[in-house]
Amino acid sequence: MARTTPRIDILERDETTAGASAASTDVVYVPGFADTNANYIIYKKSGEGPDEFTRGSVATEDGGDTLVLPTASNINTLLKSAEFPCFACNTVDQIAWRCVAKISDEAEHYTWESTYLDKNGDVQPIPYVVPAPENVPTLCSSLMEFEAYFGKTPYRFTEDQSVEGMFEANASMPGAKYMYRAGDYEKSYTYAKELVRLGLPVIYENIVSRGETTLTYDASSFVYGRRGRNITLNVTDTSAFGIALGNINDNTTYTVTVNPTSTEGTYVIVSYTNGGGTSVGVNQQIADAIEVVGTDKPVVGDSATFDVTKTGDNAYTCVFKTYTYAPKITISIDENDLEAYLQKNKPAKADSYTVQFDLVYTTEGWSWAKQDGSVSAVDLNDLGIILDEHYGVANGDTIKSGAIYYGVFYEKALPTVKYLYSKLSECYSNEDKLADKGEYSVKYITSGAYPVYELKNDVVTSMIECAYKRGDAFAIIDHSNNPERSLKTTSTSGSVYAHLNAYLDNDGATGLPNSDDYTTFATMFTPWATYTCTTAPVGYQTILMPASYGYLTALATSLVTNANWLAIAGINRGLPPTIVALNTIERLTNTIADYYQPRDNRALNAITNVKPYGLTIWGNRTLVKNGDGNLTAKSFLNIRSLVCDIKKVAYTAAKSLLFEQNTEILWNKFKALLTPTLDKMTHGYGLSSYKIIKATTKYNGDPLAKGEIAAVIKIYPIYSVEDFEITVVMSDEGVEVD
Repeated sequence: MARTTPRIDILERDETTAGASAASTDVVYVPGFADTNANYIIYKKSGEGPDEFTRGSVATEDGGDTLVLPTASNINTLLKSAEFPCFACNTVDQIAWRCVAKISDEAEHYTWESTYLDKNGDVQPIPYVVPAPENVPTLCSSLMEFEAYFGKTPYRFTEDQSVEGMFEANASMPGAKYMYRAGDYEKSYTYAKELVRLGLPVIYENIVSRGETTLTYDASSFVYGRRGRNITLNVTDTSAFGIALGNINDNTTYTVTVNPTSTEGTYVIVSYTNGGGTSVGVNQQIADAIEVVGTDKPVVGDSATFDVTKTGDNAYTCVFKTYTYAPKITISIDENDLEAYLQKNKPAKADSYTVQFDLVYTTEGWSWAKQDGSVSAVDLNDLGIILDEHYGVANGDTIKSGAIYYGVFYEKALPTVKYLYSKLSECYSNEDKLADKGEYSVKYITSGAYPVYELKNDVVTSMIECAYKRGDAFAIIDHSNNPERSLKTTSTSGSVYAHLNAYLDNDGATGLPNSDDYTTFATMFTPWATYTCTTAPVGYQTILMPASYGYLTALATSLVTNANWLAIAGINRGLPPTIVALNTIERLTNTIADYYQPRDNRALNAITNVKPYGLTIWGNRTLVKNGDGNLTAKSFLNIRSLVCDIKKVAYTAAKSLLFEQNTEILWNKFKALLTPTLDKMTHGYGLSSYKIIKATTKYNGDPLAKGEIAAVIKIYPIYSVEDFEITVVMSDEGVEVD
């Protein structure tokens, strides 16, 4: 049919590829704990596995003829209350074991099996279950992914978590000793999970103590035994002995107690009694009146008794009755020496083992009759055994230790706040963790629900250095939760703001070689506040969180409709969506929040109540020190975020073109990979314009070497408004006369 009217065709063509959308650059790092792998011993070297010395809990019956087998669904719940794990695995060999029997209650020996008989009687391997991630930063982009890695509920502490003495004086409330009490849920898990729920990808690191050297013993089980000694005392001068007693009655028998002195052959008569219940103190020295019959010598602290009867003037009979040896020698243990000895002498194939010292003293020193029947000479100092010897050591004396458990136990230790803090610096500085820019793409580096500012074990430096060296991220530093702390800005107030400026102005205190170059890669918000966290367990959904959490939740909400280079501050994008109330006693007023944003010093970004909108982030600054009463691009946090994205895109583009020929085609490809992002920033009011320049030298003027190419990305950022100056001019209306 012939066309009768003009026609305009608008066609559509889909040139996208199947798969995931472009990866988000707004990734948050959060360290914390997870309630996973509690019953899993994990070995990470080929050939390693449990042996009879590996402590375990016997897997419970499943109602049939076979013992419970590990699965992904039961590995974190089965026997969770057991003292030791019931399963083990080797992640390299991908072999699993289960504990099936306890051989001996006394020696803590167990049987581990890697196979079982199925219902048909056939031998099958124990199912291998991949352990949940531990001490590895793990990216989670959805709640399903997060729960698959770290479980559906946060870890619940079984013991109080003291932080006493870990922070500087102003950082904590007086008497605030505990960060968590027994029964509290861990917060970093919820911190991360809520951000994922709001749409922010999170790199979560489950900090676990595993494979730690463990030494377990009962100090009271170290017992010093005195051999029965061959000693009898004979009074050689009965007259002198009796006279020393004083006026005693004739023909009456008295029980007399004497003690050896440090001078050989000299004794002190301590007391005597005629059995009437009253002892008479004497404290009379007798020299050369008593001889020792037997092979052993008395020592200070021993005592002996005689029956003494006065038979006439200066005439006495003295009959030896008993000899009592000195009290047990005191034993103390040096754990460092004991652990070093056990490590050096452990069985070749055992990661852990049970041992008992059975020591005996001879004229040649101490020797150890080992459990295998062998005997070896030992030095008590090597064993870490320290004796209080002022009562003396004699042949045949013994020391028995009781059971000592030693080894590298690969079971998961109970999470503790102190352990996490001891490992935080490594999370930011280790080359196989966040410092590896090629492995981990992250923009927001946090310490989760664990404040680090004013922590005596400096973690702040590690966080800022990590961001600085990466160049494409910034650290969000959190202070501790102390609602009683002053909010004033004066240098003597003790407030976070006052301390912050003094701290960062002192390069020696921070350990940063040039603070301002580094602190443009860091920011800080205040104060702590309560938030509603819907992914937390029911009944525990109102949670105190640090201010970084408020910033990140506001960011997540803004990203639904806004670009990530816009300031997360003010009433349009700075409203944390689930905030309930600030945790301060003083009111953090709008005036105080404004004071925290000086143009001639460092800034602290506050959350304050802006009526009628509610609690609002009132600040968009990095920690760089501003000078001369004005700001630079480095002062603005949103520009720091924008530059981080440009660096990430440039890094990815350059990495994709490495080892290609240095031609104009390569340069055009490089620009083509950058311009979509830069154009988007220009059209989205992040930049007014930009230039990509192919340089002939390095930026510092040094010549380019063979195989090098240099580019300059020059951007012209658009600044967010921090101040309005509005003038209302009042003027008389003009009158004109014709």
